[in-house]
Amino acid sequence: MMLRLSTLFTLLLILLQNCTAQKNIAGSTTEKLLHDRNFVFVATRAYPTSATVSRMMSQLPTNNGNQILNLTDRYTLVIEPSKMVADLPYFGIMHIPTMDRDRQGIKFTSEKFSITDYRQKKNSTTLSLRPEDTHSVSQMYLEVYENGNANLSINFIDRQPITFDGRIESIPSTSAIK
Repeated sequence: MMLRLSTLFTLLLILLQNCTAQKNIAGSTTEKLLHDRNFVFVATRAYPTSATVSRMMSQLPTNNGNQILNLTDRYTLVIEPSKMVADLPYFGIMHIPTMDRDRQGIKFTSEKFSITDYRQKKNSTTLSLRPEDTHSVSQMYLEVYENGNANLSINFIDRQPITFDGRIESIPSTSAIK
């Protein structure tokens, strides 16, 4: 009985912490950031699609039975009118492995890309991002909600896809970006 109460209390604390840690922005701010094509997506969680990664995660002592990886560092996708800069982790299988550390994550700068936006739902907009000068990313879909929360799905030429949860923010001063 005492173990159940302590487990319930711990889960309640985690839930409250996650709810208060969310930084939501106003809908008008979100619309302006999307319209100006000048924002940063900050990833907070990763959802690998690889069964191998899922099996490895299930062996970890801290695994809670899901396939969600909470990200602790600041991983970003910066969208500006003239360029797109990605600095995101990758968890999955690469069909063409590399020893180059710069190509093991999702790291690129693209100055030749296209953005198409679709208004899917009443409260969200989906951007289709297609970088044309990268070595492995074929297509990205960024679904942004009115409160600034967002989902980023990335399809590759040489890897399994991956999805991230996060939020969009205005771009900080250039000295603060990696």
